[in-house]
Amino acid sequence: GLEAAHHLNSGGRKITVVELMPRILPRQLDEPVSTWFADRIRAAGVDLRLGTQVKEVRGQDGHLVVSTPGEELEADLVLFSIGVRPRTELARQAGLTVNRGVVVDAYMQTSDPAVFACGDVAEVGGMIWPLWMPAMRMGQVAGHNAVSGRETTYVLTVPPAALAAFSTRIFSVGQLEKGEVLERKADADNGLRCYFEEGVLTGVLLWGDTAKGLSLSKAMESKADRATVEALL
Repeated sequence: GLEAAHHLNSGGRKITVVELMPRILPRQLDEPVSTWFADRIRAAGVDLRLGTQVKEVRGQDGHLVVSTPGEELEADLVLFSIGVRPRTELARQAGLTVNRGVVVDAYMQTSDPAVFACGDVAEVGGMIWPLWMPAMRMGQVAGHNAVSGRETTYVLTVPPAALAAFSTRIFSVGQLEKGEVLERKADADNGLRCYFEEGVLTGVLLWGDTAKGLSLSKAMESKADRATVEALL
């Protein structure tokens, strides 16, 4: 949603973002970086409404009206960004096992051994991951196994979230709400925050320069301690 807002805003449109939560990207950003990013969005000219609920969207006199508590906003276009729901009709018709998505095992194999599924449509370990990094890895596993047999598995881990919008980049993975914090800043617009619980890396957040994101994500998967993480920085 924010990437779409960024591109539309860059094209000269007047953009209003209505967010139900009291801060932006609460699952992907901790409070300090969320505040910094919200300020950056507003500085770009976007009208950012936090803690605001959309009550109704209706057509009126050739345009759209978005109703929020206490105010109605006129719009030419309304974009909803509220999650992903896989299209499973074809899989159901083919007799495949479907829950929220097309159910697959660690080999990306469906209930029909001749059919593999990956990406946003696949449900692995009871979860759907609508992110490009898990989708890329699932595709590699599905393609390999479809050709060579059940040789490679998809290891279920919490996937990183990556965002490029409003002239910055953000990379986050893990929990970003509690624990000891290691912070490094090159300047106000480039930095990282690593979270540790009982001396073990449990969360990573980078903004601006995100080049170290993947190496820190792998360090988190391996339960790296603070000394190991500091050696990577």
